[in-house]
Amino acid sequence: MAYAIPLPNGRKQYVDQNGDPLVGGTVAFYSPGGLVAKDTYQDFDATVLNSNPITLDSLGSCTAFGIGRYREIVSDSLGNEVWDRETASLVDQPYEAGFYFPDAASAGDIVGKWSFTQSVTFPTNFSASGQVSVGFVNTAPTSGISLDITRNGVVIGEMVISTLGAVSFTTSISSPAFVPGDYISWVVQSGGAAASAGYGATMIGALTTV
Repeated sequence: MAYAIPLPNGRKQYVDQNGDPLVGGTVAFYSPGGLVAKDTYQDFDATVLNSNPITLDSLGSCTAFGIGRYREIVSDSLGNEVWDRETASLVDQPYEAGFYFPDAASAGDIVGKWSFTQSVTFPTNFSASGQVSVGFVNTAPTSGISLDITRNGVVIGEMVISTLGAVSFTTSISSPAFVPGDYISWVVQSGGAAASAGYGATMIGALTTV
């Protein structure tokens, strides 16, 4: 089901301490915590770069589309700083990644694989849950199953399905940035897979653009 949300202004106006438009002022964008310049764009598809800093027009306004987090420094036409704050583009919709064991899994089996079509960054830690599928006689694995979380086949983390059916991350995820064409997968480690048929699990996390 699709949901409608209020649209932000397509053009943003900056004002001074008196509420007057910052005509001829500038707004500069950096990565948070420093003065490393970070790009903004004139279009939603991020194909047309803005200058950095951007010079504000006769209404004290500009259009700036961003990806991820920014440090934003606003100055008046004389170069006096008006304010310095962090900001961010909206987080992408929550993503759900799930897998299901139709049969007893064996070491090396890929039980879930997910390809990326946009540049995104996984949070290093997720909330996760799992349950035994209804209608199957099997219970959760008798000795637990450890799954490698891989990025393009390279292990970046681990999760464990325990004997009680709980799913938990035992390590944080390293190298969490993905680009189009990358994939994440969950691969069964050796041992503890014999009683896994009919077991499913779901991971839910928010992906943010980088």
